[in-house]
Amino acid sequence: MRFDETKFLSELREPKADPGGGSTAAYVEMVALALVEKICVLEILRAKKSMHDHKNLDNLLRQVRLKSDSLKSLVENDVLAYERLAASIKDGLRWPENCEMVTEAIESPYRIILGAIDSLQLISDIGCSCRHWLIPDVLVALELTRASAKAAFHIAIANLDHIEETTARQSRTEQLESAFRRAERYYSRVLESFKDNQGPV
Repeated sequence: MRFDETKFLSELREPKADPGGGSTAAYVEMVALALVEKICVLEILRAKKSMHDHKNLDNLLRQVRLKSDSLKSLVENDVLAYERLAASIKDGLRWPENCEMVTEAIESPYRIILGAIDSLQLISDIGCSCRHWLIPDVLVALELTRASAKAAFHIAIANLDHIEETTARQSRTEQLESAFRRAERYYSRVLESFKDNQGPV
C-alpha cells in the first residue's frame, strides 16, 4: 500500500485486513505531529512579526517534518509486513519456516513504539518553546503519541503468538515491554514538566 494521507481513513473503513491496527498507530502519531507542526509554524510567525530569534523553532519544525515523513514509511511497511505474514500462513508456513515474516510483523510496530519516544522528546521541546495558551494543544499531541505507542505495543504483542518457540518469544516480549515502559516513563516525565512549566508568557 502506498500511503495517501487523503485516502487513509476511507481505506481503513474498508472490510479488508489492511491498513489495520499497526498502520493506525503510526497514523495517530502523524496526527499528533501535524498538530505540533501547526504550533511551530504559529510560533515562528509570531517570532518573525516581533523580530525575535526563531532558529530553535526552525530546527524543531524541520525535525517534526522529517519525523512525519518517516511515519509515512512506517504505515507502508506495516501493511507490507502484514501481507507477507498472512501470505506465509496461507501457504501453510509456520515458525521457524516463516521466521523472517513473523519478525518483520513484530519489528514494524516495535519501530513505531521507538519512534513515539522520539516524538515525545520533540513535543516536550516544542512545549517549552511556545506560548502558554498553546500548551493544551501540546498536551493533545502528547496524549495521541502515547496512544500511538500503546496501540503499536498491542499489535506487536499479538504477533508474538506466531513465534512457536518459548525462548525466542520471551526475548521479544521483554524487548517490547522494555520499549513500552520507556515510552510510558517519558510520557509521564513530559506530562509532569508541563504542570510546572506552562510555557513562556
